[in-house]
Amino acid sequence: MVRVPIKQARSIQDLYRQLVAGQKQAHGPDYCRHHDAIRRLADPEAVYAEIGVNQGATLACAILAGFREVVGVDTRLELLEPCRKLFAHPTCTLLEQDAEDPLPFPVDVLLLDAQHTVAAVAGQLRAHGANVRHHIVIHDTAAMPALHVEACYWASCNRWAVAERSMASVGFTLLSR
Repeated sequence: MVRVPIKQARSIQDLYRQLVAGQKQAHGPDYCRHHDAIRRLADPEAVYAEIGVNQGATLACAILAGFREVVGVDTRLELLEPCRKLFAHPTCTLLEQDAEDPLPFPVDVLLLDAQHTVAAVAGQLRAHGANVRHHIVIHDTAAMPALHVEACYWASCNRWAVAERSMASVGFTLLSR
């Protein structure tokens, strides 16, 4: 993941446009394909949480998509710091905690995009899966097929199903109840 230089973002929309443009320039036009899935899953009554915020592109996508509440979790939110004020949105909460520390409330949609190892994704699924009502999106599963295999294994053991798998760019896997 490239660190995108931000030029004086004045709104969450402006920040989102800059981050997506930088990510697509660095990684190709399909890198942010998981954003399309998040927009499709958005519901004004749903709670969205994201493990692995980085600079906040996907978090901004979820805010703009219209979820009732958006929660961003990262072990360190320092990459978000230059634009943190833009995330001072009434529906957005930022938590600095370990990716495997359970969230204190249930969520409808969860994105896993923190540490990209099988052990880390397995731990995050164990920590958060029971607290997710509807969907889990796991980023980078085409670039790291073992993450998709782990997601499939976890899903089969926990009465979830693979609803979608994108192989474009780094890809994503969408699990649904």
